[in-house]
Amino acid sequence: MRMDLNPNLGTKRPREATAITFTKEDATGVIFPHNDALVISLQIGAATVKRMMVDQGSSAEIMYYSLFQKLGKTHADLILVPTHLVGLNATPVWPLERIRMPVTAGPRTVEVDFLVIDLPSTYNAIMGRT
Repeated sequence: MRMDLNPNLGTKRPREATAITFTKEDATGVIFPHNDALVISLQIGAATVKRMMVDQGSSAEIMYYSLFQKLGKTHADLILVPTHLVGLNATPVWPLERIRMPVTAGPRTVEVDFLVIDLPSTYNAIMGRT
């Protein structure tokens, strides 16, 4: 059980945390030890997006431009980002900009700031540790 501060009352209230678990059936075909990427599907806005990599080593959420276009977004939806990323490839990458989108996992929806990157990728997005 996780306890969070209630901003209205200044007291703590319990909040249930949803556990992500895997069964032996989920490991079918996996050769151990392994370092396979965790690839999931999440709801972004009104669309179910597949091939989203979870990378806890990433300090940013990344949305690739191809997904941005498939979601029907335009450059008018973007917010300026005056910084670059390091670590996606051998050179710094300048994001096009960023976009805030609702992301739903199970019963919980949170607003996520994605940096929109125009690079080829086998994934649609990367969910980092933020």
